[in-house]
Amino acid sequence: MKLSFRERGLSKEIKHRIMILILVFIGGMIFFNIVLNFKWEKEATEMTDPTLPTVSMEALGQNINTLYGYTTEMDGLYMRNAVVPLEDDRKITMDIITNGSTIDGISYEIRSTDTERKIAETEITDYSEKDGVVSTTVKLENLIEEGEEYLFIITLDVDGEDVYYYTRILIPEEGSYAQENLDFALQFHEDALAGNEDALSTYIETDEDTAGDTLNNVTINSTVDQVAWKGFDGELASDVAIELTDINSNYNAIVLHYQMTRDTGSGTQYYNVEEYFKVRYTSTRMYLLDYERSMEEIATSAAISIADNVLTTGLNSADVTYLSNETGTIVSFVQAGALYEYNQNKKTLTTVFSFYGDDLTDERVCNQNHDILLLNIDETGTMDFIVYGYMNAGEHEGSVGIDLYHYDSSTGQAVEQTFIQTTNSYQILKAGFSDLLYENSAGNFYIMVDGTLIKVNLDSLATSEMLTNLTDDMYAASKSGRYIAWMDNGGASDTIHVMDLEDESTYDLTADSGNMLKVLAFMDEDLVYGTLEETNITTDAAGGQMYPMSSLTIQKVDGNHETLKEYTADGAYISSADKESNTILNLTLCTKQADGTFSESGVDVIKNTSGEKNKTVTVSVTDDDVAQLTFTMAKLTGDESISAIQLAYAGLVLADSDKTISVEASESEVRYYVYVGNRVVYAGTDVQQAISTADENMGIVVDNTNQYIWKRGRSSYVNSLSGLSVGADDTSESSMAQAISAMLVREGESVDVHSLLNQGEKPIAILQAALKDATVLDLTGCSMTEVLYYVAQGNPVYAINSSGEAVLIVGYDASNVYIYNPKTGSNTTVGQTEASADFEAAGNVFISYVD
Repeated sequence: MKLSFRERGLSKEIKHRIMILILVFIGGMIFFNIVLNFKWEKEATEMTDPTLPTVSMEALGQNINTLYGYTTEMDGLYMRNAVVPLEDDRKITMDIITNGSTIDGISYEIRSTDTERKIAETEITDYSEKDGVVSTTVKLENLIEEGEEYLFIITLDVDGEDVYYYTRILIPEEGSYAQENLDFALQFHEDALAGNEDALSTYIETDEDTAGDTLNNVTINSTVDQVAWKGFDGELASDVAIELTDINSNYNAIVLHYQMTRDTGSGTQYYNVEEYFKVRYTSTRMYLLDYERSMEEIATSAAISIADNVLTTGLNSADVTYLSNETGTIVSFVQAGALYEYNQNKKTLTTVFSFYGDDLTDERVCNQNHDILLLNIDETGTMDFIVYGYMNAGEHEGSVGIDLYHYDSSTGQAVEQTFIQTTNSYQILKAGFSDLLYENSAGNFYIMVDGTLIKVNLDSLATSEMLTNLTDDMYAASKSGRYIAWMDNGGASDTIHVMDLEDESTYDLTADSGNMLKVLAFMDEDLVYGTLEETNITTDAAGGQMYPMSSLTIQKVDGNHETLKEYTADGAYISSADKESNTILNLTLCTKQADGTFSESGVDVIKNTSGEKNKTVTVSVTDDDVAQLTFTMAKLTGDESISAIQLAYAGLVLADSDKTISVEASESEVRYYVYVGNRVVYAGTDVQQAISTADENMGIVVDNTNQYIWKRGRSSYVNSLSGLSVGADDTSESSMAQAISAMLVREGESVDVHSLLNQGEKPIAILQAALKDATVLDLTGCSMTEVLYYVAQGNPVYAINSSGEAVLIVGYDASNVYIYNPKTGSNTTVGQTEASADFEAAGNVFISYVD
């Protein structure tokens, strides 16, 4: 009898199977972990050369207005770089530089400048090509009227893709003298290059307080030898590109773009130059109303030099964009549209971002319609930065937007995080978005767009609106963009909200009973706000309000919100606070009168010098003729010296195409833009500030419908409102009611103004409600000479005189203004000086409108 014995426990076969299952499980976990978390390491690339064609026009005997292509349709409202003057035959000649591309089709569209009316849409079939240039001449439609600007959009079929080009066209009104003004500008340019000081001296208005020695920025107030290049031994390296930006009977604005080179023992130096003219022609002489020439050197090896701890980068302004680490051994800076980083310890200068390629004279890479902002930098030189504007080359060539990069100094790579595309022009983008940009450690990016704070998650690219409908006087942002303070309404509020965008935490400042608070500014990272008594808020005759503050507070917004400074003006109030820089605040003071009103009484300044003291890298300009930019780094140790550095180039790692997004505000307030030549120097919601800025800089004001709001040049205009003696026989009706009624009767409107005023309606609100097809403007704070622009357009200006009476300014000549008195129905002639003083004594209260 055989006996069988069985081992206790699992058999070897089962154990073997279990081991196999465990290994498969572990292997599967490892595999899926790798698959789910694996990210392809993208290879670094170089910036590719530009590919798009350029388009220029032939006019006034010259090739003018080089246009750069856009790969997406832009918002035509803001595409107002240049204007092409047409002859009466309405013919226009275009030259297309193909740059190696194939042009398969050409068409154009003509629209009103507000883009609402389409005038024409035509395909061009008659064109020829020779030596890489496609030329065509077309006769435009007869619907174009003299003296009116139109938007002209050219569409090219380039290698199967549509590319768009934008300009304005105009049949100049009589007396514009576009040819004579252009001829003068070109001759002036040639005389300056030739050093012909005698020919220039007639037109230069040297001001010893503003004239300097640098060639970086030359103006009409510079010395004649500055304008004549001070013996600079460079020469033209390119054709002079002509851009006409304004043509009218008062003046022409002209911009010249070109490149200069200079050969030195270390190589060739390259300089980008822009020359701006504002010219008026008369039968007796030419008038140079304004002149400015800027010059900036490309940071090539020939421009760079080092002497121990002093880095010289070539001709540039001391007002350069730069950041340094805390020890002063690393500095990043922007020059001629490119970003560089110098590491003193490694003795290396790295080009972090640049559109420049091998050909530094290619007009497409020299196009300066972009800029670079530095967001932050750490001790190792790792930083975040933004390239914004028109993309000259590379993956986004032909687009306008905001390109967010992270530069890792350890790998030497600039990694693109996202590209935010826009249909606005570079100038509008530059003027409107850069007051708040911030990226926090959680990967969220914040940007202020037309009064709307937008949050972008850089991983998911989800966007959300955090704050909306903010006007300029409702918020302020810190220098870094990390903090924002805002009120729920304009003017003043009982509460100020403060947010830290690093974690989106908020806290509130609350006014004591009977008081209100007003957000003013940030000085670096410290909040400045005002406190005022509610009873001191006054309303002027136009319906605008004044907020005289009894004190200012400067407060830290991090930590325990420590109050750093309390400011009061002895015996006075603060009517406004304007930030000149992150360390300087200019105050306007006022005093309270016996009747409860406030009048301006002086100025004061608050200055924070701590930021200047803490700078570890200092910037200066050499005192030689060329005036080169220098960075003084941390002192070298011991007997260390540096006499040579290496040049390096960062690798460029591009984001996937799905990392491109578009953001725009769902709602926005009316905004005003001040153009000086082809530059926007102001963008905001304050029309008075816009007009004052345009007046100071000899510019123009348009709103965000591209409507002209104000121009500095004007012609005398004499009008009479006699016969419109509205209410002249009704002594019970106020002069305010009669003046408003006269304006409305002139426009064919009949409104019971007296009753509306008694109901508490403000004059500007009554006019806007009645004049539905006009834009009514509160011009309070403007000077009398500034508001005469509206009179020149045939629109009377409502004003308050020193007696508190409402009158209308209806005309003027070189010496006088004509004032309509609604009570008597008569016109009075008053000298301009006397009238200006009279209106100023009443607070410069003005209202008018544009049709």
